[in-house]
Amino acid sequence: MTARLSLTMIVKNEAAALGRCLASVRDIVDEIIVVDTGSSDNTKDIARQYGARVFDFPWCDNFAAARNESIRQATGQWLLWLDADEYFDEANRAKLRDLRVNLGDDNTAYVMKCVCVSGQVSNTATHVDHVRLFRSHPALRWDYRVHEQILPALQRAGHAVRFTNIAITHTGYTDPTLRYKKLERNLRLLHLDLAERPNDAFTLFNLGWAFADLGRIAEAIPLLQRSLQYSHNADSITPKLYSLLTQCHHRLGQFEQAWAVCQAGHVRHPEDAELLFLKGQLCRQRGDRAGARACWVQLLSPSPTRGEGWGGGQVSTLHPTSSPPGEKETWAEGAFTSIDAGLRGPWVRHHLALLDRDEGNFADAETHWQTILDEAPEFHPARLGLAELYLRQERWLELEKLLGELRAHAPLDAALLHARLHLAQKQFGDARRLLEEVLRQAPNHLPAHVLLSHVLLQAGDETAAEPQLRHIVALDPGQAESWRNLAVLYRRTGRLRE
Repeated sequence: MTARLSLTMIVKNEAAALGRCLASVRDIVDEIIVVDTGSSDNTKDIARQYGARVFDFPWCDNFAAARNESIRQATGQWLLWLDADEYFDEANRAKLRDLRVNLGDDNTAYVMKCVCVSGQVSNTATHVDHVRLFRSHPALRWDYRVHEQILPALQRAGHAVRFTNIAITHTGYTDPTLRYKKLERNLRLLHLDLAERPNDAFTLFNLGWAFADLGRIAEAIPLLQRSLQYSHNADSITPKLYSLLTQCHHRLGQFEQAWAVCQAGHVRHPEDAELLFLKGQLCRQRGDRAGARACWVQLLSPSPTRGEGWGGGQVSTLHPTSSPPGEKETWAEGAFTSIDAGLRGPWVRHHLALLDRDEGNFADAETHWQTILDEAPEFHPARLGLAELYLRQERWLELEKLLGELRAHAPLDAALLHARLHLAQKQFGDARRLLEEVLRQAPNHLPAHVLLSHVLLQAGDETAAEPQLRHIVALDPGQAESWRNLAVLYRRTGRLRE
């Protein structure tokens, strides 16, 4: 007889997303358990429409406690967990169904890949490995108030971990406003966790990452350093710690510290995708084009079984607990990873294309960008790169076609490129009208202001150019070119001595 499978969920105000989630799985599981932590919309009604057993659970600032309540209410021998903003597409429903009919009475947990849609112009997703399916067992309970974990309990109980090729689509981070609210909430819960376990590497890691995401870099760095101090080299958070510290130092202009941290991480985790990508960026910044190219070409080679690290993914990823000193976690059939899919595809090709363009290898740059669009048509930075190339090479017809494709997805970028096309063709009036329309919609958009100053100067309208240049340097006093152009105008009118 096939073992009984329970879907366990915790929800709050998820009426907009819950239906799609439950529709994708209700004919595969034997029961649906929904624990509601205080919805004020019709989330619970929707859950019941899909046959769910719904339980109220007072919110106690602890996601693990809510998930453990869902386990307590489940009657199946096996437990699958999902969030309301996740679902299985048809191909992965079929894979889940195949796995489901083969579930037995072995103490095994199954890992699935969570495909986290970014909602950014690049349209690359983050792929995160999560334990999603495991036995109902008294020893298996979630831990941590936020970024809750089941893997440590699995390890303590001695359950095996197996990797699958099943993917779950996650859409919860496509809204920047909602993501910011979640970060603020997580910050508060992480502080509560930290008060209870002040030297916990995972809590320090997540707290440091949250501060970094909120732009509070000076607060992030010491937390990440402490997490690194308490982590083991084999922990899957360790490569990400080096990546986060590299980026934090770089954002503060501490370029040598960024280089030192990145190098230290790369020595310890030479195959980690994000560290390789960052090392390539730093090499390029340091003038080492060959070093940058070597890093990025390596990323296009087949990925290794282990060593991807955390790769810039969502903060809810599961991680192995720390091994005793000198020991290393090993996992059956794979390794826990979290990686921006673009780091072994579109993003790294895009950076190689930029490198080729800067070195004058225009044909190679174009090949890279065309390859990206063949493989990932929604990766719009490749269109921007091609548009810049066509503009430089005066390939007007191809540029016009690209601009048509860009307008639907990146209208501001398309408008600026179209204005540059008008400028290159000395159609100053058209360029000016287009840029003035952009600035009506985005009054402080600095690139549009700078480009408008170029249009006015080349059109010979110095009367209009002067206040435009004044406005630019007021917005950004570091705009050296605008200062120089303003000085030229002053000299011409006798207001500035040579």
